[in-house]
Amino acid sequence: MSMLQEPVEQLLSECKPNCLVADMFFIWANESATKFGIPRLLFNGSWSFYQCTSACMMMYEPDKHVSSDSEPFVMPGLPGDIKLTKKQLPEFMLSNDDENEFAKLLKKSNEEDLKRFGVVVNSFYELEPTYADYYGNVMGKKIWHIGPLSLCNRNFEDKALRGKQASIDEND
Repeated sequence: MSMLQEPVEQLLSECKPNCLVADMFFIWANESATKFGIPRLLFNGSWSFYQCTSACMMMYEPDKHVSSDSEPFVMPGLPGDIKLTKKQLPEFMLSNDDENEFAKLLKKSNEEDLKRFGVVVNSFYELEPTYADYYGNVMGKKIWHIGPLSLCNRNFEDKALRGKQASIDEND
Protein backbone atom coordinates (compact mmCIF):
# COMPACT_ATOMS: atom_id res chain seq x y z
CA MET A 1 0.00 0.00 0.00
CA SER A 2 1.25 3.46 -0.85
CA MET A 3 1.90 5.88 1.99
CA LEU A 4 -0.79 8.14 0.52
CA GLN A 5 -3.44 5.51 -0.09
CA GLU A 6 -4.68 5.23 3.49
CA PRO A 7 -5.08 8.99 4.13
CA VAL A 8 -6.71 9.47 0.71
CA GLU A 9 -9.16 6.66 1.45
CA GLN A 10 -9.94 8.25 4.82
CA LEU A 11 -10.67 11.52 3.00
CA LEU A 12 -12.82 9.72 0.40
CA SER A 13 -14.77 8.09 3.21
CA GLU A 14 -15.41 11.41 4.96
CA CYS A 15 -16.01 13.71 1.98
CA LYS A 16 -17.79 11.37 -0.45
CA PRO A 17 -16.62 13.12 -3.65
CA ASN A 18 -18.15 12.63 -7.10
CA CYS A 19 -14.86 11.42 -8.56
CA LEU A 20 -11.16 10.98 -7.84
CA VAL A 21 -8.65 12.78 -10.05
CA ALA A 22 -5.23 11.19 -9.63
CA ASP A 23 -1.86 11.31 -11.33
CA MET A 24 -0.89 8.35 -13.49
CA PHE A 25 1.69 7.17 -10.97
CA PHE A 26 -0.84 6.76 -8.16
CA ILE A 27 -1.51 3.25 -9.41
CA TRP A 28 -3.55 2.43 -6.31
CA ALA A 29 -6.08 5.17 -7.16
CA ASN A 30 -8.30 2.84 -9.22
CA GLU A 31 -8.55 0.42 -6.31
CA SER A 32 -9.45 3.23 -3.92
CA ALA A 33 -12.01 4.79 -6.26
CA THR A 34 -13.63 1.40 -6.87
CA LYS A 35 -13.73 0.73 -3.13
CA PHE A 36 -15.83 3.89 -2.65
CA GLY A 37 -17.91 3.50 -5.82
CA ILE A 38 -16.64 6.62 -7.56
CA PRO A 39 -15.10 7.07 -11.02
CA ARG A 40 -11.38 7.71 -11.28
CA LEU A 41 -10.00 10.27 -13.70
CA LEU A 42 -6.37 10.35 -14.74
CA PHE A 43 -4.62 13.69 -14.61
CA ASN A 44 -1.88 13.84 -17.20
CA GLY A 45 0.01 17.06 -17.78
CA SER A 46 0.30 16.18 -21.46
CA TRP A 47 -2.14 16.63 -24.32
CA SER A 48 -4.63 14.54 -26.37
CA PHE A 49 -2.09 13.61 -29.06
CA TYR A 50 0.23 12.12 -26.43
CA GLN A 51 -2.63 10.13 -24.89
CA CYS A 52 -3.48 8.68 -28.31
CA THR A 53 0.10 7.83 -29.31
CA SER A 54 0.85 6.35 -25.90
CA ALA A 55 -2.23 4.10 -26.10
CA CYS A 56 -1.30 3.13 -29.67
CA MET A 57 2.24 2.20 -28.62
CA MET A 58 0.90 0.08 -25.77
CA MET A 59 -1.75 -1.72 -27.87
CA TYR A 60 0.09 -2.29 -31.16
CA GLU A 61 3.82 -2.02 -30.31
CA PRO A 62 4.64 -0.71 -33.82
CA ASP A 63 8.28 -0.15 -32.86
CA LYS A 64 8.78 -3.94 -32.73
CA HIS A 65 8.27 -4.20 -36.49
CA VAL A 66 11.26 -2.12 -37.61
CA SER A 67 14.87 -3.21 -37.91
CA SER A 68 16.66 -0.03 -36.84
CA ASP A 69 16.27 2.99 -34.56
CA SER A 70 16.02 5.30 -37.57
CA GLU A 71 13.52 3.30 -39.65
CA PRO A 72 10.10 5.01 -39.60
CA PHE A 73 6.99 3.17 -38.50
CA VAL A 74 3.35 4.23 -38.81
CA MET A 75 1.22 4.64 -35.71
CA PRO A 76 -1.63 2.24 -36.58
CA GLY A 77 -5.14 3.58 -36.43
CA LEU A 78 -4.24 7.17 -35.62
CA PRO A 79 -5.58 9.91 -37.89
CA GLY A 80 -3.05 11.74 -40.01
CA ASP A 81 -0.58 9.03 -41.10
CA ILE A 82 1.77 9.63 -38.14
CA LYS A 83 5.27 8.26 -38.71
CA LEU A 84 7.90 8.04 -35.98
CA THR A 85 11.24 6.38 -35.38
CA LYS A 86 12.55 4.77 -32.20
CA LYS A 87 15.05 7.62 -31.96
CA GLN A 88 12.19 10.10 -31.60
CA LEU A 89 10.62 8.32 -28.64
CA PRO A 90 11.66 8.39 -25.01
CA GLU A 91 13.11 5.06 -23.87
CA PHE A 92 10.20 4.29 -21.57
CA MET A 93 7.77 4.26 -24.52
CA LEU A 94 9.65 1.58 -26.44
CA SER A 95 8.01 -1.83 -26.14
CA ASN A 96 11.29 -3.73 -25.70
CA ASP A 97 12.40 -1.72 -22.68
CA ASP A 98 11.47 -4.26 -19.98
CA GLU A 99 14.65 -3.59 -17.99
CA ASN A 100 13.92 0.05 -17.23
CA GLU A 101 12.18 0.54 -13.85
CA PHE A 102 10.35 3.60 -15.13
CA ALA A 103 9.09 1.57 -18.12
CA LYS A 104 7.81 -1.12 -15.74
CA LEU A 105 5.99 1.49 -13.66
CA LEU A 106 4.54 3.07 -16.80
CA LYS A 107 3.35 -0.31 -18.08
CA LYS A 108 1.61 -1.04 -14.77
CA SER A 109 0.11 2.45 -14.81
CA ASN A 110 -1.17 1.94 -18.38
CA GLU A 111 -2.75 -1.39 -17.40
CA GLU A 112 -4.55 0.31 -14.50
CA ASP A 113 -5.54 3.21 -16.71
CA LEU A 114 -7.64 0.89 -18.85
CA LYS A 115 -10.01 0.78 -15.86
CA ARG A 116 -10.33 4.53 -15.46
CA PHE A 117 -13.33 6.62 -16.48
CA GLY A 118 -11.42 9.27 -18.42
CA VAL A 119 -8.53 11.68 -18.52
CA VAL A 120 -7.90 15.35 -17.76
CA VAL A 121 -5.28 16.86 -20.09
CA ASN A 122 -3.28 20.08 -20.21
CA SER A 123 -4.60 21.20 -23.58
CA PHE A 124 -7.65 22.74 -25.19
CA TYR A 125 -10.00 21.13 -27.69
CA GLU A 126 -9.48 23.68 -30.46
CA LEU A 127 -5.74 22.92 -30.56
CA GLU A 128 -6.13 19.23 -31.39
CA PRO A 129 -9.78 18.37 -32.11
CA THR A 130 -8.92 15.34 -34.27
CA TYR A 131 -7.06 13.59 -31.45
CA ALA A 132 -9.49 14.68 -28.75
CA ASP A 133 -12.33 13.16 -30.79
CA TYR A 134 -10.28 10.04 -31.57
CA TYR A 135 -9.54 9.49 -27.90
CA GLY A 136 -13.20 9.80 -26.98
CA ASN A 137 -14.68 7.87 -29.90
CA VAL A 138 -12.09 5.18 -30.59
CA MET A 139 -10.53 4.70 -27.17
CA GLY A 140 -13.96 4.91 -25.55
CA LYS A 141 -12.80 7.22 -22.76
CA LYS A 142 -13.92 10.69 -21.82
CA ILE A 143 -11.40 13.50 -22.07
CA TRP A 144 -11.50 16.91 -20.40
CA HIS A 145 -9.29 19.76 -21.57
CA ILE A 146 -8.25 22.20 -18.86
CA GLY A 147 -5.18 23.84 -20.32
CA PRO A 148 -2.87 25.26 -20.95
CA LEU A 149 -1.97 25.42 -17.28
CA SER A 150 0.80 27.56 -15.79
CA LEU A 151 3.23 26.96 -18.61
CA CYS A 152 4.28 30.60 -18.76
CA ASN A 153 4.72 31.04 -15.00
CA ARG A 154 8.23 29.77 -14.34
CA ASN A 155 9.60 32.05 -11.65
CA PHE A 156 8.44 32.37 -8.05
CA GLU A 157 7.14 35.95 -8.37
CA ASP A 158 4.82 35.05 -11.26
CA LYS A 159 3.50 32.00 -9.43
CA ALA A 160 2.93 33.99 -6.24
CA LEU A 161 0.77 36.52 -8.10
CA ARG A 162 -1.64 33.90 -9.50
CA GLY A 163 -5.11 33.67 -8.03
CA LYS A 164 -6.37 35.85 -5.21
CA GLN A 165 -4.17 38.44 -3.54
CA ALA A 166 -2.76 37.42 -0.15
CA SER A 167 -4.45 39.03 2.85
CA ILE A 168 -1.08 39.73 4.51
CA ASP A 169 1.35 42.00 2.71
CA GLU A 170 4.95 40.79 2.64
CA ASN A 171 6.26 44.19 3.83
CA ASP A 172 3.96 44.51 6.88
